Amino acid sequence: MGASKTNQYTQEIKDLSLIARALGHPARAQIIKVLKSQPFTRNTDLTSILQLSKSTIYIHISKLVQANLVELDFHPNCYHITLVPERLKELKELIE
Repeated sequence: MGASKTNQYTQEIKDLSLIARALGHPARAQIIKVLKSQPFTRNTDLTSILQLSKSTIYIHISKLVQANLVELDFHPNCYHITLVPERLKELKELIE
């Protein structure tokens, strides 16, 4: 969508769109599901759970970070991923 067309939408609708795009891939939806059951995990844990490479996991996590659904904390050889539950509440409210 062209930049000139985005001014016709509210920020709430733009936020919903950003979240929907972030959750639009099954791997990212699965990451959120994993994080809901264990709000903190490492990328190395996700590679074994999802059977995806570290680089693929990082690409998916980056999309979730852009939508502010997760936060990262970098450590040597891995990074910790934390769910942002407030953002999921916002999503639920937007949908309802």
